[in-house]
Amino acid sequence: MRLIEIALFLSPFVAFAVLRLVLPARGLPAWVLPVFAASVAVMLGLLLYLRSLDAGDAEQTYVPARLENGQVVPGHPERR
Repeated sequence: MRLIEIALFLSPFVAFAVLRLVLPARGLPAWVLPVFAASVAVMLGLLLYLRSLDAGDAEQTYVPARLENGQVVPGHPERR
């Protein structure tokens, strides 16, 4: 999940850098700014969506990871 979040965050900046490398002499076309703004809006929306997937229910408590009989039991949400 974190790799997806990092890729989503960096994608508009990479796209802008590629565009500047492809069109260095001329100015940027008029469509670049709206596309850039839309990509940032989509990125933020997807980051919020991915964050909501990680969040537990409001009525659950988080039980941290622990060691039982030599085995690591991962952390998980649990009903109160």
